[in-house]
Amino acid sequence: MPAMAAQARTIVTGGEPAAWVRLGFALQEDGSACVGGLRLATGGDELRVEAFGLAEERPDGLAITATAAPECERLEHPNGALAVDHVVAFTDDLDRTVDALERAGAPLRRRAEPRPGTPMAFHRLGPLVLEVVGGAERPALWGLVVVVADLDACARDLGPLLGDVRAAVQPGRRIATVRPEAGVPVALALLTPQPRPAAAVGD
Repeated sequence: MPAMAAQARTIVTGGEPAAWVRLGFALQEDGSACVGGLRLATGGDELRVEAFGLAEERPDGLAITATAAPECERLEHPNGALAVDHVVAFTDDLDRTVDALERAGAPLRRRAEPRPGTPMAFHRLGPLVLEVVGGAERPALWGLVVVVADLDACARDLGPLLGDVRAAVQPGRRIATVRPEAGVPVALALLTPQPRPAAAVGD
């Protein structure tokens, strides 16, 4: 594995800028939105992650490419977007994909199998977590999850563009999926922040 881990800088999301504006993202003049230090770039013909310090492009066929772009300045968004929680990827061979990602500079943080037959691996690309799910036909990036400050407010503001708010896999968190009617070509979900740890007795 390379001595220096790669750092995600941009997620190319595709779609027209107007679709992201309707979802409450504040776009810059170039059509990108900076969320938690990561640039979400509209346009393009594939979901792609661009990372600084990447040792190998398109590891195991995943759309992860190198960039020299600097970190972006954090912006406030009408929908209260705080950070990109993770990008979801699928693969037909989890061990092979894990090895390729580690060689590229995305260290493995942990593995899990929350449901029988669905092995998962979690890699770190700087501020971004890459969640890789086994059991698919081929390696591919699939979608992303964005943390918002107030998911219930997003549900009220976005109305039919957002699906029902439900319990997330992560304990104590809730999630809602953006519907295809929103016009965003990638799978996108909004997630509540990490719950604060309970205060110790006497604090």
